[in-house]
Amino acid sequence: MGLVAAAFKENGLAHRTLELALDEYPGLEIHLYVSLLERYARDIRTYLDTKPSMVQVVKAINYYLFYEQGFCGNDDNYYDPRNSFLNEVMDRKLGVPLLLGVLYMELGRKLGLNIEGLNFPGHFLVRISEGECDMIVNPYEHGILLNHEDLNGRLQEMYGQNAPTVETSGDMLRPVSDQEILVRILTNLKNIYSSNGNIFKLLMVMDRIISLDPYAPHEVLDRAMIYEELDYARQAVLDYRRYLELSPDAEDAEEVQMVIKDLEKKVGYLH
Repeated sequence: MGLVAAAFKENGLAHRTLELALDEYPGLEIHLYVSLLERYARDIRTYLDTKPSMVQVVKAINYYLFYEQGFCGNDDNYYDPRNSFLNEVMDRKLGVPLLLGVLYMELGRKLGLNIEGLNFPGHFLVRISEGECDMIVNPYEHGILLNHEDLNGRLQEMYGQNAPTVETSGDMLRPVSDQEILVRILTNLKNIYSSNGNIFKLLMVMDRIISLDPYAPHEVLDRAMIYEELDYARQAVLDYRRYLELSPDAEDAEEVQMVIKDLEKKVGYLH
């Protein structure tokens, strides 16, 4: 597929990822970053033949992103929230595996690659497939290629001698949907804001997570507890009730019912 003729869709992964930054950057001009991504894609296309192979396209993306443009992982300040906003990643050319993976996937898709994110423990990876062949790429490490032996070695580093393998655990290389990627980005921000105590930003992120995944009971429960901590009793009760609707057999159901009764005393009977 030619890049010049191909435009980024409004609901594409990059566009949707940029939308996640609107709470933090209300004046963000998403179209400028989409245009920049289009320029990246056009630039990479100049390195390629008319009908490039999968390997040629991957090499071109790697050279352009990591050597010509200088994108890299932010090892020095990994938990900086800016690493999880695509506009900041593109401005600073620093990011975490997930956001560098989003960038890599979007460019790969516009170059005609069959590319998907992988649910691998630790660093987010991408897989590129063509017929019976596939390549697994780590965008956080300058696009290095990984085989099953490499992946199993990483699992052993994380889990020790009893580590699972990619051959015995089918979930290790499970592809993730764009929706799951967006939730995973927000979950990273949730963990950052929870650890640094920024409760109002945490609440904004929780709102976005639940809007993307409204049937996730533990996300609803987490937001209920945030509301309770902020003394937003009415909102807390609504979320606690929603949690019980989603998980009627939850082990903590009785405890949650007691919390609801205590909160209702503060706000009166709620319908």
